Amino acid sequence: MDGLAVKISWTKPEFTGYEIKISRGDFLRDKKHNEYLPYCTGFSFACPDKMIKKDEVEDNIGLIYCREDGSLRTVKKAPSIKPDTEALNYLLRYLVYYRSGSNRQQIEAAAKRVLLEQRNVREEKRKAIKYQNSLYDLRNRYYSIPHDVRKKYGEG
Repeated sequence: MDGLAVKISWTKPEFTGYEIKISRGDFLRDKKHNEYLPYCTGFSFACPDKMIKKDEVEDNIGLIYCREDGSLRTVKKAPSIKPDTEALNYLLRYLVYYRSGSNRQQIEAAAKRVLLEQRNVREEKRKAIKYQNSLYDLRNRYYSIPHDVRKKYGEG
């Protein structure tokens, strides 16, 4: 299966499978899509515009055309099919266990994000101290100007 879209729902989840065909010969010789049907609540072929005819697709399978401009057109809506519950549960466990990253990977990624955030905070503190010192310097320079000069220019 080239793609699996999951519509998350507690009452009626959907698992739509997609098989992408890029040549007519591939469509005519490859019949492994039947092996994917037990994992899906819907299944469609996706192909270049008009490469496969609607009547060439089995009744339980949908058809989507990909146009030259990149847009998609549903030629035949994928009918609902009842998946094999055991097969679907196996697929979902496989996706969670082996395709979502290990705990170690997740912990390492979180640790990297924390380190990056700490570095950003240190940089922002450094900038704040720099601006604060510049402000203090300007204030000191201002007060070092004699009072009568400041008064002459409307200050003080």
